[in-house]
Amino acid sequence: GNTPATSCADLLLQYAALLQQSQQLLDAARKGDWNRVVELEPVYAATSQTLQEQERECKWSEAAQLNKRELIRAILAADQETRQLVEPRQQELSQIIGSLGTEMKLQKVYEG
Repeated sequence: GNTPATSCADLLLQYAALLQQSQQLLDAARKGDWNRVVELEPVYAATSQTLQEQERECKWSEAAQLNKRELIRAILAADQETRQLVEPRQQELSQIIGSLGTEMKLQKVYEG
């Protein structure tokens, strides 16, 4: 597309935001707040996806690259720990997600 390339500084801010999201997710998982995990996860995944797409258009300076690497390392660490906490609960989470999906469908039926 013809969208102006997002500046690398903006991307760094987005990486910082992604780190914050990953830590919120981890925090919720540590507390066993699975509804919150289910709520945060799609937002986190979407941010991550967007970042990866914008990333291609960015020419990083050396300093920014180091900064980014640190952020990514922290994000991955949080992500990995979250996964370890979430894995055993996969069944339970699918049920929460399933019931959320049903609620959404019901809402559409009533509103539509």
